[in-house]
Amino acid sequence: CYPTDDPNLFAYNVLLTVGGF
Repeated sequence: CYPTDDPNLFAYNVLLTVGGF
């Protein structure tokens, strides 16, 4: 649940945010 502007982690963070992790 830690948003980032890093393009390498954007998709990964989206999954974490949606997943609730």
